Amino acid sequence: MIYMKQSLYGDALECYKLALDHQMKLEYSNNNALAEIYNNICTIYIQQNHYSQALIYCQDAENALLHEPHNKQQLSLIYSNKGRILFKLAESGSDPEQAANSFHKAYEMFEKSSKNINHDALEQRLMKADFDV
Repeated sequence: MIYMKQSLYGDALECYKLALDHQMKLEYSNNNALAEIYNNICTIYIQQNHYSQALIYCQDAENALLHEPHNKQQLSLIYSNKGRILFKLAESGSDPEQAANSFHKAYEMFEKSSKNINHDALEQRLMKADFDV
């Protein structure tokens, strides 16, 4: 993250690819961690305007998270990145409808994650109130 904030994309990419390699070697790899690493690599390629390469890592992040039904917030970030990539690729002839679909999915996932957060907080308060009575 520090390398990315300093625009040292080569160094950041090297660190994230090393993290990806280590994560994939684990016997029980964490899909959330894999998705986050893939998405971070995707973000670096977006910053460097390497959209085709970014799309590959974005799709890898999406595939990793499809096995994790409760992480809609992270999936929202991935779809947002995918929309950005497809929008940029549409400028050079790709289908802009795909970008719009990805942005729509990002919005839907964000809405679902926001509702879950609010619901969880409300549920915890109600449970606490039940015990306090």
